[in-house]
Amino acid sequence: MRNKLPEAKDENERKRLREEYVAHTMPKYMEYLTRRLEGHGGPFFLGKQLSMADLFVARIMDGIIEKKYDQLSRETLEKWPAVLKHYDAVRVHPVYQNEVHAEEAFQKQSKAQGH
Repeated sequence: MRNKLPEAKDENERKRLREEYVAHTMPKYMEYLTRRLEGHGGPFFLGKQLSMADLFVARIMDGIIEKKYDQLSRETLEKWPAVLKHYDAVRVHPVYQNEVHAEEAFQKQSKAQGH
């Protein structure tokens, strides 16, 4: 899903491409994720057990929700409540919290070292 997100140097072209992505490409991925979550009873892809897939998808959702990608936001995701529910469940899981804190510490250390 993230790899299919269109890029363009021209801001107007990127906006047009991303609007098209949101309308046509993104729904295919989001509907697939919804079917997987609902098929296993959620809140995670393996039901009650958190997996790497949950963490991976949550990190993609982080980028969307934090508006790192033009034309995408939490509002974009509201059409797929099962995916938002999944995201909210992953975010409070201790494994996810530890991953986020470790990443933040690494970034802080890298900046301090001038990298």
